Amino acid sequence: MRKVVAVYSDTQIEKMFDDVEHSPYIIFAPPRSCSTMIAQVLTGNTGIQDQHVHEPCDKYAHKGFSKLSIVTSIGDKLIGSKPALIKEMTFQVGTGALFKKFVARCKKPIFLIRDPRLCIESRIRMILEGLISSKEFDGDKTMLQEAIRIKEYSGLDEILASRFPIRHTGWGALEEQIQYCVDSKIKYIVVDSTRLRAEPELATRRLCLDLGLDFEEDMLSWDGGRDTSKGFGDLSEQSLWYERVASSTRVERPTEKILDIKRFPEYFRTHIEKYISFYNKLILAYSE
Repeated sequence: MRKVVAVYSDTQIEKMFDDVEHSPYIIFAPPRSCSTMIAQVLTGNTGIQDQHVHEPCDKYAHKGFSKLSIVTSIGDKLIGSKPALIKEMTFQVGTGALFKKFVARCKKPIFLIRDPRLCIESRIRMILEGLISSKEFDGDKTMLQEAIRIKEYSGLDEILASRFPIRHTGWGALEEQIQYCVDSKIKYIVVDSTRLRAEPELATRRLCLDLGLDFEEDMLSWDGGRDTSKGFGDLSEQSLWYERVASSTRVERPTEKILDIKRFPEYFRTHIEKYISFYNKLILAYSE
C-alpha cells in the first residue's frame, strides 16, 4: 500500500508542476539564512505572484506525512498569470528524486547562502529559546538564558544533539544539490543574503538580471501596505522563528557578529569548518 501511495504522490507532484502555465521560481536555502526575507524581496516584484509558497516539504520532512502533503501545501498557488515563488529548506526537500523534480520544473534554482556560523548559531538560539518557553522542558532554563546572553554554546552538546542533528543545518544537502546542478549542466544562481542585506539595491538588481526580471524599488521595503504575512502560511507552531521578519518593513542591514568556532557545541565544529570553506568558495565563484 505504501508503494502505491508513493507512486501516486510522485505522479501528483509531477502533475502539479505540469498543469501550470508558468514554471515557478524556487529558493533552496539552509535554515536561518534569511530565506523568508529574500522571499519578501522577490514577491515585491510585479513579475512574481505576491505570496510565496512557504516550505511545502515541512510536514513530509518532520512529521511523517506522505508526499501528498507537499501537493496539499502548494495547492493551487502555482496557478496564475505570473510565476509563483517557492521557498524550501535544503534538508527538507533532500537530494533525491523529490529535489530533482523541483529543479527540473523551476525557472532557475536559487541557492541562498549565509555564513554557516551565523546560520547555525541562529538555529541554536531559536531552539534554546523554544526550550525556555516550553512547559515540557524541565532542565535548567536559567543556564540556557545565560548561554544565549553570552553566546556560549560549547557545553550544550547533550541538550542540542538530539534536537539539532547535523543534517538539519542544511549545508550537506546544499552541497549535494549544487553538485547535482553542476553535473547535470543546470544553470543556477547563488545569492549571499548578507551581501544582499549590506547592499540591497545593488545585489537585488543583479538577482533580477539573473532571473530575467526588471528591478523595482518596492522590492526593498514593504511598509507601504504590502501584505507580507500571507506567504507565511500557518505559523502558529513556529511564530518564534519568523517573528523578526514578520514585523519587518524593509531589508535590514546585517549587524550580527560571527562567533568563534570554539563557542559552538563540539559535535558541530568539524562540520562548521568544512562548510565555512565551501561557503567561501561559493562567494568567490559567484563574485567573479
